[in-house]
Amino acid sequence: MPKKRATIIDLIDTYYRGDAHIHSSHHNTINWQRWKKEFDEQAMVALYRQLNFEFMVLVSHSSNPEKPRVQPVDSAVCAFLTDMYKYIHAVMPADICNVLVGVEANIMYDPKGQLLIDVPDTIMAKLDIVLASRHTMNQPFASKDGIDFEKDPTEIKQSLLMAIANKHVRIIGHPDRYSRVKSSSGKYWKAYWSIWPDILRAMKQHNVAFELNISSPPSTRLMQLVLASTVKIFISSDAHYRHTFAALIALRKFGSEIVAGSTFAQTKKVLAASFDTWKIDRRLSEKTWQDSQAMLLQLVYWVQYLQKHDVPKARVVNSSYENMKQFIARAT
Repeated sequence: MPKKRATIIDLIDTYYRGDAHIHSSHHNTINWQRWKKEFDEQAMVALYRQLNFEFMVLVSHSSNPEKPRVQPVDSAVCAFLTDMYKYIHAVMPADICNVLVGVEANIMYDPKGQLLIDVPDTIMAKLDIVLASRHTMNQPFASKDGIDFEKDPTEIKQSLLMAIANKHVRIIGHPDRYSRVKSSSGKYWKAYWSIWPDILRAMKQHNVAFELNISSPPSTRLMQLVLASTVKIFISSDAHYRHTFAALIALRKFGSEIVAGSTFAQTKKVLAASFDTWKIDRRLSEKTWQDSQAMLLQLVYWVQYLQKHDVPKARVVNSSYENMKQFIARAT
């Protein structure tokens, strides 16, 4: 009997059974009473079930990614994070779904040029998981050789090593986002690619995962370096709205028997032929629906990429909740 070919959902479920980078509703609203009033736990349970997740992590930005600010321990942001943690763990039914709470903290410079994370250690220690990401870093110095100071390879390396060494950081968010520059300088790119082996070694040493962010995916060259290392990988959506998952939910509802093509181009063609008939919520704008399709296609591309390169499930942290728990438990 010929071996049954894997469906698209089979491929997704091999690696993506949870997500540690889902921004909670009103994620930029640092107003606890408003957030609590508008948070819909029933909608989150429904989303969890529709995605066939084993866990999900709701995260909030620690401060505006475009203008990060260091948060004192008694700040409104820190109070919001701790209140959110207590509330989610109190109201979400643990016997039905595993919903955790985290923060996407900013890697940044203070006004004196000191590298730091904008959330106090005491607050990060109270949460289930911490992602540290480079966004705008408030660079305090002038450009170097025509390149933003914060995008200088040496500065990229130092900033990431600082975050990796923090015992509360478990994931480096979109590691090469905001570090890419358009440069034709061979000297620059030689220096840029030379920093990553040390960064990946530090991630391995500190048991910190590399985020494969499907909203802002890494370059294929960087992924080749990641795969050549033994660093753990975390596939994340970086979703800021629930409707980001609309096309994935539709696939699970209507496309459970669709067989994956042997190439991504073939699989994309199969999916594209189905999207027009899958739109469940007619209230979604066409752009929103198309954005959710793009998210699904990126997810499919990367799970096929991992499968093609024989990446074992155990290396992808969110391949199961048990894998996730073991990863967190091994924090240094």
